[in-house]
Order: sequence, then structure tokens, then C-alpha cells
Amino acid sequence: MRHLSSVTLVIVGVIHLLPLSGVLYAAFRAALRRAAYIGGLVSVVSLLWLAGVTSGYNASLGRAIVADWLALGLLIAGIAGEGFIRSRARASAVIG
Repeated sequence: MRHLSSVTLVIVGVIHLLPLSGVLYAAFRAALRRAAYIGGLVSVVSLLWLAGVTSGYNASLGRAIVADWLALGLLIAGIAGEGFIRSRARASAVIG
């Protein structure tokens, strides 16, 4: 019993690292980027939606909400950049 909190924290840490490793892997594999963007958007938007319909959250959750707003901006910028790169690649393929 005395190691229960340590074990649970390790398990929670591993659970939270698995998506991170998947996103890092997808960053270097173009075929996986769309799935990573969708997963990121679902995660971020769901927390922001929950925060919007819930009142009276604490300071820690407030910081997570700010981080998710920043993550949403970065995801949108990444999706836009990905679209720009793909459109330029298509245009150069048509021209060349």
C-alpha cells in the first residue's frame, strides 16, 4: 500500500507518454500526420469544450486551458502549413 501512489503515477505517466511518442513519430512520417492532427484537434477541442460548459475550475485547470488554446493555435498553423506545402507540391507537379 505504501507504494500505491508511486505506482499509479508511473502508470499515468506511461499512459500520457504513449500519445506523445505517437505524435512525435507522426511528425516525421507524412502518412501519419493527418491522423495526428485529427487526434490533436479532438483532444484539444474536447478539453476546451468541457471547460466552456463547466463553471468554477481551479488554477491548475486554467493553466491547462491556456496551454490548450496555444496548442489549438499551433495545430491550426500546422494544418495550414501542411495544406500550403501540399498545394505547392501539386502546382509544381502540374508545371514540371
